[in-house]
Amino acid sequence: MGLLWFFSLFFRVLLTHTLLFAFLSLFFFRVAQKNVESLHRKNVQLQELVDIHSQQQGSSTSSSQIRTSTELGLSRMNEQLRSELDQRSRMADKDREKARSTLRDLDSVNAQCYKLQQQLGQRENQIKSTLSKLEVGIFFLCSLLHSVHKCAILFCF
Repeated sequence: MGLLWFFSLFFRVLLTHTLLFAFLSLFFFRVAQKNVESLHRKNVQLQELVDIHSQQQGSSTSSSQIRTSTELGLSRMNEQLRSELDQRSRMADKDREKARSTLRDLDSVNAQCYKLQQQLGQRENQIKSTLSKLEVGIFFLCSLLHSVHKCAILFCF
């Protein structure tokens, strides 16, 4: 009984730690996903600004130069945000895969835990059965020795 309790406690602790890791992975994945969505919204807004500036036509050369430099600056910011968005998207994909891997590992550990608990229960039953058979055998030997002892006493007298 003590061995079953020990393994049960061990696997509960292992399961708890694995679940905690899975939930933390899922939490960080969601945070990364929210960051990706935020960056995507910023990218769309900047693209709209670039489109607005490209649609406007200026009459003077100075406003045209300002517009061109603004468009250039906005385009650079847009490209930077796109690269950051791509990078965070890749990180989110990696986190998602880690979470999936952790959940697969958790399922595997749960299956192993169940198998080990079943084996432990079977072995305990085998031990109990063997002990009860030994008790019966010992009782039989004791009664046999008692009978032999009585016979020896009778033969002596």
